[in-house]
Amino acid sequence: MEGACLGKVKEGYNLRGACLIALQKLPVKTEATQGEKSPQKEQKGEDKSQKVQQVEENIPPKQEEDLAGSEGETEGNVEEQSDFESEGILEGHEEVLKEDEAKKDYWKPQLQPYTLELKEKKYSVFVEDEGGKLNVNALVDKKKDIFKRLLEVRGVSQQEAEIITDCLLDWLDKDDVPQPRGAESKYYESLPEPYSCRNGPLNYLEELTLIKGVSPEIYGKVEKDLTIYGKELKININSASREVIHAVLGIGLQEADEVVALVKEKNGITNLDELKDLFFKFGVAGKDFDDIRAAMNVNYSPYLSIRSVGSTGRQYTLVVDKSNESILAVYPE
Repeated sequence: MEGACLGKVKEGYNLRGACLIALQKLPVKTEATQGEKSPQKEQKGEDKSQKVQQVEENIPPKQEEDLAGSEGETEGNVEEQSDFESEGILEGHEEVLKEDEAKKDYWKPQLQPYTLELKEKKYSVFVEDEGGKLNVNALVDKKKDIFKRLLEVRGVSQQEAEIITDCLLDWLDKDDVPQPRGAESKYYESLPEPYSCRNGPLNYLEELTLIKGVSPEIYGKVEKDLTIYGKELKININSASREVIHAVLGIGLQEADEVVALVKEKNGITNLDELKDLFFKFGVAGKDFDDIRAAMNVNYSPYLSIRSVGSTGRQYTLVVDKSNESILAVYPE
């Protein structure tokens, strides 16, 4: 039993180390959109009375204390750590880092995992660009169809998708007037364990599970497609999935597959004009193409997720902001 426990501890340490080493393998800086702030930074200025109260059965363990208004760290999320190298969290992995520095083998976000070997064991490391996901905090009423399309393509019924979308918009907007199928504080305060509607942007993605209609099952279906980082609904076409492309651009899944295939064939595109011929084939040209183009970019965002996976399936995830070399959130399994 002791040997098994020690093995789990060692694997957890190596999973953490793999993420931190991968972080060092990324380019030193990524330009952030001017004026952007991470949701965690914005949270510091909130009035405590406006924070959502804890509902234990709905809040994932990672977020319990923070959504309840705690000012301390949670196990699953930490406040930003600037200059993480000086904090000593890379201790024990210096040799690998020195070897990497000599090779200058920088990584970039991609669908396929990278491989790292630590202590004679191999770990798969996924680097994801948060800019290739749908930013729920940027949703507004006139763009609500985007979120409904994503829910439906992930297997949520049309009726459920309409309810969840309206409730999400009510959760985000500042007023207390419900959408046609939505819910504001009056609904949430009537629950057996009452809490208030946020009436502002989500601080953590798991907060979606507090919203009317979002069951753990539904959350699990769309979690990988969503982000809370950034300010726009624009997606990086080089890192977006077919489902996100379908939802944000409003094109069919077959067309979205062709976009993904073209991006893969070109090993990423550097100019959106490279998509003109393909969209012309779809019957999208002129102003229609310009409208779709406005929802895309080709630049990686400063917000990246780094996820390491061991042979047993255990995972460890970091969410980082490369614009100021900070760790925004930590998700140990």
